[in-house]
This record gives sequence, structure tokens and C-alpha cells, in this order.
Amino acid sequence: MSAHSKIEWTDATWNPLRGCTKISPGCAHCYAESFAERFRGVVGHPYEQGFDLRLVPEKLSEPLRWKKPKTVFVNSMSDLFHEKVPDAYIQLVVDVMTLAPWHVFQVLTKRADRMKRLLSTVLRQAADAPHIWWGVSVENRRYGLPRLTALQQTPARVRFLSIEPLLEDLGQIDLTGIDWVIVGGESGIGARPMQKSWVTSLRGQCAAAHVPFFFKQWGGVQKAKTGRALDGRFHDDQPPRQAPIVPGEAGRRAALAAVESRRIMAGRDGRDHLQKARWCGMSNKNDDKTPLLFPLPEPTSADTEPRIKPLSAPVWTSNKACLIERYLYYFILVTKHGTYIDGFAGPQEPGSDETWAAELVLESEPRLLRHFHLFDSRQEQIRHLSDLKEAQPPPRRVQHPGKKAWMEPRRTITIHEGDFNQVLPDILHEGTIRQDNEAIFCLLDQRTFECHWATVEALARYKTAGNKIELFYFLPNAWLGRALANQKNEGPVYDWWGGDGWKRWRTLTPDERKNSFVKRFKDELGYWSVKAWPIYEKQEGGRTMYYMIHATDHPEAPLLMARAYANAVNPRESPEQLLLELGL
Repeated sequence: MSAHSKIEWTDATWNPLRGCTKISPGCAHCYAESFAERFRGVVGHPYEQGFDLRLVPEKLSEPLRWKKPKTVFVNSMSDLFHEKVPDAYIQLVVDVMTLAPWHVFQVLTKRADRMKRLLSTVLRQAADAPHIWWGVSVENRRYGLPRLTALQQTPARVRFLSIEPLLEDLGQIDLTGIDWVIVGGESGIGARPMQKSWVTSLRGQCAAAHVPFFFKQWGGVQKAKTGRALDGRFHDDQPPRQAPIVPGEAGRRAALAAVESRRIMAGRDGRDHLQKARWCGMSNKNDDKTPLLFPLPEPTSADTEPRIKPLSAPVWTSNKACLIERYLYYFILVTKHGTYIDGFAGPQEPGSDETWAAELVLESEPRLLRHFHLFDSRQEQIRHLSDLKEAQPPPRRVQHPGKKAWMEPRRTITIHEGDFNQVLPDILHEGTIRQDNEAIFCLLDQRTFECHWATVEALARYKTAGNKIELFYFLPNAWLGRALANQKNEGPVYDWWGGDGWKRWRTLTPDERKNSFVKRFKDELGYWSVKAWPIYEKQEGGRTMYYMIHATDHPEAPLLMARAYANAVNPRESPEQLLLELGL
């Protein structure tokens, strides 16, 4: 449960369910799914199981613990009326709402027919409660308007529409019996555009029908820039509500006891014994003969991240590009495909081939990486990249001893001129970079503050299938403390960190900064394995100039990176030798 929601039309969210499945075009770019899947496999995280549908009975009683009245969005991360949620569990959720009339609960669904059936039968009393608002999502005419009709046929006292994302002009709609309308555009990567005329038409219809109108946002890839003002002002109207009466401590304890008596948890922490846990009837929680209503979902857990022993063979600044090339050489022998993104792709030391990662990766054999996206903002670097592209040979026939001959795949090499942080969102929005199961690697070899955190987040959240984009993020170390202390213009550091949190870094040790970044990649971006590999000043060691933060979801990746780090400056193993050693 989130006590403070960023959703404009509510105060808090409550999720006694997690996960859902898609049923209509409005689900295509589901924010809840994108968020949840970032944490799949992160042991102990609330979304360890990603967006798989599951009951969360330990969350049932939470609204009863809030003394201050709130507007609560029910199941922001699921759909209460999902076809796989048992009727008995829905009743328990609704019971909590009826026991907490000092809050206003907002229930939103795309399963309008099931809601209509239950509100007309077992939930009839709750349908008449003025503090429970029942709503449906409306994204277009084909799917949304039948939901509107079903909502109008319920006995709900308060009905509302969430017309978000608005994907087309709805034309004239019947607002009979509707108490509130929310309208908003889609946001995030791949957001579908919304026309102003669609919005103003709905605003006019609400005004004519005397229905409160709430405009949430214009949306888009960067919704903060498009804002939520319509014709120069905000539209924040909501239905009238009764003055809440908050019960005393004894009353709230009685409500909590009523809820707790209706559930049984096996095991104190609900984890060790979850496979045996069952929801039982209401008569006696200690009666083993009480008939089972339904089983709790069984948990899934990813293997723990492997531990890598410290390695004595250092990688230093002049050969850090070799580390990236060697790792990709290992990896593509496993995957046989891949896309390579380089955010700052121009040569750092023109004339020094071993320091230019884009060149090393492009010319690495076997040539199995298929797609390359090379970014740089400087014209001189773009010229170097263009020359590199022109120098690449056409696909060749490859024959290894004892192996069947094969043709190298055709490769696409795209050079993007401009600031990586500004150009990348457009590239991702266009879908130019694949979102399927193909492995994608992104090198972020910045000098200090060049790579914005919003850019890192966009990369981590982009893919819709398979593992997230694998990141090689270079965190400056030797001069970072000095750069933070002497920074007069806070704008670049704010963008680099993604907020004001960078200020506390002035007092941290280099090791604390490194650990903080590793934790951030895990906690905020949801990567399964995140390790910081030191990049030294010189071959003999010396100062740690960078940490190369390797973030991946692939189970083989940490061990392959350890091997690459140990062998980056050594002669490369042949494909036959490597495949034999890897057991492939």
C-alpha cells in the first residue's frame, strides 16, 4: 500500500492483489506491468514474481490502520474483478471497504460485466455505500462504451469513468447516471497520441450533463513536459462526498479483528509455509475442518546472484574497451544474436584502436551481433563513426574445423547524431530498437555527468519480452568527489542523478558511492545481478578511475563477465576452445 500516491486523482493506493493480464488496447502499454516486471526475480521484493496474478492477503487490513481519511485507489496494480480472482476473495476485499467508511475507495475495472453481476448480488450492500466509488476504463468506442453501459446497469450509488488512455474520439456518449469523468493521455515509451479536440468534446459533454470533469494529463513520452493544463487551467473536479467520521481506537480495533478473523496465514512470515497456506471459512480460524475456499498462489523465486571472487588481474583505463569486446565475444557465442547500443560511441583517443569500444565490437569475430546503434553529439566523432561504418565488410561465409559452414548475418549500423539523452527517447518511441527476446547490450561510457538517470531508466524499462537491456555503466570514481564539490551549475548533476539525492554524495566515501549505485540499479531498475568492476589507472593498479557497473538479468552473464575481466588483455580463446570450456 502506498500512503502517498503520485496519481493526480487519488491520495493513496491499496493492492490486496498484484498482477493482471491484458484484455484490450488500453492495456498495451500498462504502467503497472512495466513497473512490476522490473523486479521479477528480485528475492524479497513485493514484485519478485513480476506481474503474475496473485493474492496478497497480508495487505487486506491495511486501510483499517489509517486514522486519517484518505481517497484510496483500490488495486492500482491489478483488477479486482479479474476472472481468476475468486468471488470469496473479492468479498473479503469489499468487506474491508465497508468497514472503513472514513475513507473513500475508488474501484476501477476493465471487467465490467463481472462487476455488474457481483454488485447486483453478493455485493449489493456495498454497491449502495456512498464512500465506495465504482468505475470502468474507457479507451475507445469498441471496448470502452460497452463497459460504460454495463456500469450504468449496476446499482452502484457512485459511478465514474476513467477515460485513459484516450485512444480515439469517442463522439457523443451517454453520461446518464455517471458521477465523475477522468480523462488523460497515455504516457511513457510508445505512448499513443491524444488529440485536444477529443478532450474538449468530453469536457463539453460533462458540462452539459453536470458531471464533474477531471483532466489528468496530456501524456506522451515525457509527460512532465506536456503537463496537465487544458486551455490554460487545471480541471480537478470530483464528486461531492460526505464528511468522514473516524472511529476511535476501540472501533478501529474491532474492525481489524473482524478482518483478521476471516483469514488464516500458515507460518509467521508467510514465506516458509506459503505452499501449505490456505484461506479458510469464517467460522473458526483454528478449526482444521473448515472447508477450503481457495489456495494461495505458490511463490516462485529466482536463483540467487552468484558470488564472484575478487580478481587480481586488473583492467586499466586504456584497455577498458577490450573488456566490453571480450565479454560480448563470449556472450554472442551463447546467444548467436544481439543488438549493441553505444551512447557515447566516438573514439575517446582518436588513433588508439584499443580504446575505441565501437570499433572493437564491430570488428570482433565471429560477426554475430546484428544491429548497432551508435550515438554521439560531436561532428568530428560522427565523422569517425561514419568512416568506421563504411569500412565494414559484407557478410562472409565462415568455416570452422569440424563445423558446418555458415553465413554471417546481415548487419545494420545506424549512427545517431545528437545528445544521447535527447535522441534516445525518440528512438525508443519509434520502436526502431527491437523489444522481443533478442539480447540487447548498451555501453554508457561517460566521462562524468553525461548520462542522465532518466535515460538509464528508459533503457531498463524498454523491452517487453525476455531480459532487460544489459547495461555497462561507467561510474567515475577518482575525480567524482572533486567534481561534486566544485560543481557550480547543479543542472547537469541533477539530471545525472535524477533529483537532489546527489547532494548527500559529497560526504560519502568512494566505496559508499559505488555501493549506493549498485543498490540503485537493483532496487529501482530491478536487475537480477549488478556488479561493479574496478577500472584502474594503470596496468600495475594504482587508483580506481572508474567502476564499470554491469547490470544484467541473464543467469550466465556474471560468470562470463568475470572471465572477460580476467582475460581482457590476454590472447583471445578460439571459438572452439571457448565453446568446449563452456560445455556448449
